[in-house]
Amino acid sequence: MHLLPSFVLLAVIAVAWRFELVGTVVFISAAFGYIWLVGFDRHWTWYAFISGPAFLLGMLYFISWAAKKKYIK
Repeated sequence: MHLLPSFVLLAVIAVAWRFELVGTVVFISAAFGYIWLVGFDRHWTWYAFISGPAFLLGMLYFISWAAKKKYIK
């Protein structure tokens, strides 16, 4: 049961491998959702270290999507 979040992330990555925009939305939403759920009373480094990698991954998916869209046209 404790591996369920890992399997969910694996499924999201499998879908995002084909559809980068899905990865963009899910990972950036997860980053901001975490910040919203834990509240704003922590130091900024707390958010940077925990939700920062998810935000960075979402931005990389966005860059990939934008580059592919530009290349196709």
